[in-house]
Order: sequence, then structure tokens, then C-alpha cells
Amino acid sequence: MLGPGSLMNKPHKNIIVLLIVIILLPVFVLSFYQISSLDNTEKNIEEVYNNELTAILSSVNEYVYDYVDDLAREVKLMAVEQGGGSTNTFSDISKKFIQQNNSIRLIMLADTDLTQEPAVISFHSDSVAKNFKEEVKDLLSLNKNKIKFLLNGDKENLKTIESISDKRIGDESLIIFLLKSPGGRNQICGLLIDSGIFINQILFDKINEIARGDFFITVTNIRKLEKNGQTRDNVTFRNGHNSAVNLFPNYILSIKLKGNDINSLIKSRTIKNLILILAINVFIIIGVWFVLRNFRKEKELMKLQSDFVSIVSHELRTPLSLISLFSETLMLEKITDDKKKSEYYKIINDESSRLTRIVDKILNFYSLEENGKRYNFISENLNVIIENILVMYKNHLDNNKFTVIFKPASFLPEILADSDAITEAVINLLDNAMKYSWDKKEIAISTGADKNYVFIKVKDYGVGISTVNQKKIFNKFFRIKDGSERDIKGAGLGLTIVKDIMKAHHGKVSVESSLGNGSCFTLKFFNRNID
Repeated sequence: MLGPGSLMNKPHKNIIVLLIVIILLPVFVLSFYQISSLDNTEKNIEEVYNNELTAILSSVNEYVYDYVDDLAREVKLMAVEQGGGSTNTFSDISKKFIQQNNSIRLIMLADTDLTQEPAVISFHSDSVAKNFKEEVKDLLSLNKNKIKFLLNGDKENLKTIESISDKRIGDESLIIFLLKSPGGRNQICGLLIDSGIFINQILFDKINEIARGDFFITVTNIRKLEKNGQTRDNVTFRNGHNSAVNLFPNYILSIKLKGNDINSLIKSRTIKNLILILAINVFIIIGVWFVLRNFRKEKELMKLQSDFVSIVSHELRTPLSLISLFSETLMLEKITDDKKKSEYYKIINDESSRLTRIVDKILNFYSLEENGKRYNFISENLNVIIENILVMYKNHLDNNKFTVIFKPASFLPEILADSDAITEAVINLLDNAMKYSWDKKEIAISTGADKNYVFIKVKDYGVGISTVNQKKIFNKFFRIKDGSERDIKGAGLGLTIVKDIMKAHHGKVSVESSLGNGSCFTLKFFNRNID
């Protein structure tokens, strides 16, 4: 047969299982999925980074092509304005064009069938023209396929310029394109461009504009490297991207992210994501733990409330039964002895007082819980309040055979306080002292003041309180269970009321105790007379 405890535990266990199924299980499954998919995610991110770097290199190369194509268009326009490529009229204006474009070493013309010697139209210096003229026919003959491509491309509106590079012309690149004469005859026009000047004076500005401080972009002359016995691996970025410069194949373009490389960024991002996933899991676990902890506290509070109802019912039933019994006996006039009658009247009076104290304690507690009790703060002397309590409570103390020793401070600053509330707090401490003092029925009360507080100490010589229970005794409905056979009456509200009263007075209550050595409770009130 299930007892009340097992019935209470079953819903508790069901809620734990429900929390695990509804919250923790999906979270852990999702976390496992996220962790397992991190590798694919990071690969996708790496691909995006690589595509971005590739796109940047492409934009640089497009700029190179567009810039050189614009030069070719200007040359074509000059040829049209000066007779469509006539050697005599074209050379004069092209000289000015070379002076304006530092990277162009010379401009030449040749028939598409290469049956005649190429004509140098304009040049940067005599030595450039002489050296180039010796090699140009061979270069064009070796690159007939590019000339053919230009001719076909002209018909289909395809690529309009081509680049020729060879060791015989060093670092220069020969850019060739079609030049149409008025008669419809096509000629090959060539621009000999100094690659170093073009890259240093024109391309680097564009590279800096594109990089914007986020990337390292370098341009390297491969032929110079080979002359020095080096390879591309000496200058290209290990974790970057590399590409030949468009129209200048002797140069290689390399790019990488500034700071960490892509692999380092991916690794760092993966670690951060793992930490974030773990942190979220820990946070959720802590949240579930707090929910379960609060649920357990609520469960304990429900049990305490249940015990409270049971205890209060018993506490009320006992005095009511005694009052009913003895009043009925007196009413029936079965007792003729005056001494016996006086004893019965005294029992009825004592039980009525006890009943009143129980009801008052419950009403005060619920008043504090619901609305907060209103206090009347006036200037009071704690010595006077304690003396009044001892006079009022003398009969109760005597009936329980307790001796109270009061040691008032000779000088005690007055405090702002509600005397009725302090009286209630001290009486609650006296009640507890009497409940838990069995052998030595003595209570010591003293008052005093220090730098910060004016205080009352209530000390008993009873069973004492363990360190663990000292943290719980001010909780509502909590009652110490010592495992003895004694019937210790109480509802577990007295110390809770004391704590609330001290809080309302901007003070505090503390306890010093150990098992078997009694307890000393201290009520501390703020000393408003501090300088």
C-alpha cells in the first residue's frame, strides 16, 4: 500500500522524466546534430572564403584587361582620325600617346598575313625600336594562332586583344589587336608594354583599393625568380590563392586574408561554435536544475504547510478540549471543593490564553504574508520593553517553572521601534527557549549597544541547534525534529515572524548555538545615535 510520501514522490519523478523528454533530450539531440554538422558548415564557409578570394583575383585581372583594352581602343580611334592606320600620318600622333602612357614602349603595325616587315610607328627610344624590330616578325609568326583568333573574334564580337610574351622581349608584353583601314583591310597593331612599369604605376593603386586593409595582395615576376634559382612556392601564399596576371603571364598574383589565414579562421570559428553549443547546454541544464530545485522546495513547502495544518489543528484541539471538559464539569456543579474549582478555573484561563497566543501568531503571520503589517515607530527604550514583557509573562514563566535573569545595560540609546512588535518577537524567543529547555529551566536576557547596533540577547540552556538547522529555522513552517519522544508543540511560525519584525525595523536576528549547549538569539537594531 502506498503511503503519503510515495504519492508525493510519484508526481515529482514524473515531472523530472517529462522535463528530460521535453527539454533536455531535444536539446542534446540538436546539439549532437550541430556538432556533427560543424565540419560540413565550416567546409561551406571555407568554400565561400575561397570563392571570395578567387573573385577578388578575377576582379584584378578584369581591371588589367579592361585597362589595356581601353588603350587599344584609343589607338584605334587615333588611327581612324588620322587616315585609318596610314603609317605616315599615324606615327606623329602616336608619339604623343606614348609620352602620355609611360608603360608603352612602342606602337607597331603589321599585315595579318605577315608577308611584309612590321612597321614601327612610334617608340619610346631608338634602342627599344631597334631591339624589338629584330624579333617582332618571329614572335608574330610563332603566334599566328592568336592572330587567327583575333580575326575570328572580330567576326563574332569575341575577345579583341591578345598578349604575346617571350624571353626575347624580356619583361615586356606585346599586346596585339586588329586595326581596320578605310578600305576594309585589317592590320595587326601591337603595343609593347613594360610590365614592371604597368604593374607598379597602374595596377598597384587598384590592388590597394581592392584590398582595403583586409587582404595581402602581391605581384611577383616569375622570370626574375627563376634567374635567382627560386620557385613560385617561395613567394606565393601557402594558404592563399594565386593566379597569373591577365595579359602579363610573367607575373603571378597572390592573395590571402590579413592576420590569420582561412584555415586558422575556420578552426577558430569551429572552436567558438563548440564552446557556444556547450555553453547553451550548460545554461539549459542549470535552468532545468533550478526548475527542479524550486519544484523540490515547493514540494517541501507543501509538506510543511500540510504539517502546519495538522499541527495547528492539534494545537487548537487540545486547549479547546480542556476548556470544554472543565467548563462542562463546573456547569454540572459536580465539584463542590472551592480549591478544586479554583484549579479548574485556572486551567480554563491558561488554556484560553494559550489558544489566544496560537490564533494571534497565525493571524500575525498571514498579515505579514498578505499585506505587510503596519508598525507604529516611536522612540523606545529596550530595557523598559523587556521589563514590561517579564511582568506580563511572569505567570506563564512561573507555571512552567522557568527562571529568567535579566541584565539590562546601564546606558542604552533609544531606538525607533514598535513596542508591540518587539514584545511579540521577544515572547516568541521565550516560548522557543521554554520548549527546548528540559533539564536546566533558566533563561538569560541582556541588552547592550555597540558602535552600530542596540541589541537584545535571549539565551537558553536547552538542547541547542545544529549548524545545518541554523540555516533553516527562520523559514516558515520549519520545525526541528530531534528524534526524541517529547511532544514539542508549535507551528513553525515563531522565528519567521521574528525575522520579519526585525526586517521591518531595518535590523537583523542571528543565532549562536551548538547541540547540547543551548542557544543565544540576538535582535540587533540600528543605532540611530551614531555620529
